[in-house]
Amino acid sequence: MNKKPILYAISTCPRCIRVRKFLDEVGFQYDLVEIDLIPRDERQAIINNLRKFHPVVSFPVIEAEDVLLVGANIDEIKQVFGV
Repeated sequence: MNKKPILYAISTCPRCIRVRKFLDEVGFQYDLVEIDLIPRDERQAIINNLRKFHPVVSFPVIEAEDVLLVGANIDEIKQVFGV
């Protein structure tokens, strides 16, 4: 992967926190966007973009080049990213 994956999360979401903790523990490099802490117009643009790929937007979401993982399935994260 040429570009760092982006983790879209909500700062107080337990599933999001669990995924962040896992990624940090394994040393996975990613950029973090906490949806609830960014300006409303930016948040809406991101949600509209994510909705193109997954009609029901829920968090966390990991976006990487040609991959979009929705949810907190650690086993799926391990499989897709080899961590």
